[in-house]
Amino acid sequence: MRTEGQELHKAQVHVPEGVTSKISWRPPGIKYRKNEIFLDIIEKVNCLIGSNGNLLRSEIVGQVHCKCFLSGPFLFAQFE
Repeated sequence: MRTEGQELHKAQVHVPEGVTSKISWRPPGIKYRKNEIFLDIIEKVNCLIGSNGNLLRSEIVGQVHCKCFLSGPFLFAQFE
């Protein structure tokens, strides 16, 4: 599956005031040498198969774990 992205310029970005607060959640001045973000996507597939080989029940359970080392407030991410 492939979708075409659209370029977003800083002038187009508007964060609603309710999302941000005047009290920062992290100390000022944090700078990382490399701006990195690590995502671990964990999926578990559970299947119940009958004795005749038919699929009786199945489910997929997923989690996303994130470890973030970003200096700035903005992140542009593209997944393909």
